[in-house]
Order: sequence, then C-alpha cells, then structure tokens
Amino acid sequence: MQPNLDSFEEIMRANLDLTQTLAATYMFRRFLSLGVKCEYVERNGEFSHIKLEMKEHHYVEVRSVVTFENKTRTEEPLMRWEPYPEEIRKFFPESHPGGYYKYKARFTLFIDDFDPENPDAEGKVADADGPGEIGTISTNATDFQVLFFSMLYGFLEHHNVELYPEMRRSRVEL
Repeated sequence: MQPNLDSFEEIMRANLDLTQTLAATYMFRRFLSLGVKCEYVERNGEFSHIKLEMKEHHYVEVRSVVTFENKTRTEEPLMRWEPYPEEIRKFFPESHPGGYYKYKARFTLFIDDFDPENPDAEGKVADADGPGEIGTISTNATDFQVLFFSMLYGFLEHHNVELYPEMRRSRVEL
C-alpha cells in the first residue's frame, strides 16, 4: 500500500529543514558510495552544504537551488519524489513505488591554493583572505550518477576547468 502523496507533500512542506537534512544526508552517502572524498557541513546545527574534494586545490560545494519570485526566496529540495503519471503506474505491480527521485543541486567551484609558507608565489588564485570562487552551475537529473557526472562536465564546458575528484582509498574510510 502506498502512502497518500498529498499527505507526504504536506509533511515535507511543513518540515523543510528536516526534508533538506534527510536529502542532504542521502546525497552525502551517495557521494561516499561513489568513492568521492566529501564532507557534510553544518552551520548553527543545520545543513549548510556538502563539500566535495577535488584534485589540484579545488573543491565543490553542493547546495540547494535557490529561486526568487516576487521577492520571495524559495529553497528547492535537493531531491524530490516524482510519482509516475497514473496511465504509467497501472503497468506496475501494486508493490512498486510508482515513481522516482529527481535530484537538483547548485554546485559552486572554489580553488584554495594559498600556501602560508610561500605567500608570494606566482599564479596563485586564492590569497590569505580565503579561497577564490571560480563559478557556479545548477543541474538536475533522475539518476544520481548522471547528476554527479553532469556537474563535472558542466564545469569543463562552462568554466573550462577539468575536475578530478579526490577518491577514498577503500570503503574502510567511511
């Protein structure tokens, strides 16, 4: 038996912070399962972003997409359940969930190559004030791996930066 989708949406809207935290935790675990070194970052006890370590002093922050409409700020969920249309659901057995998750995130690329031992080195983008922001892209997908690889491709295509994720040596590092 499937939950009432209207009730589920109502609970999600009423508890957006909890919904974002659950989605972020799920996405964090998915990045770990891909083998990517990452960190779940909180500010004031609430989810802030997921930090993905990249090679060559780069890192990516994964956040919710924020939209503004009529001066109203809306933070979209990192993932949302989308039910199949009724005409498609009738082909699935009753035990099938009858839908899929849709992922949507904003990725911001930073470089932090400041070396406190050699602050006058040439070619440094970041300085003692902190990392330098290279650019931001937003992407969405119905498959988590597609979301991840479209982010990597998006930074190459739009910002001309090839990204190589820092990978864990083994699953033991979980």
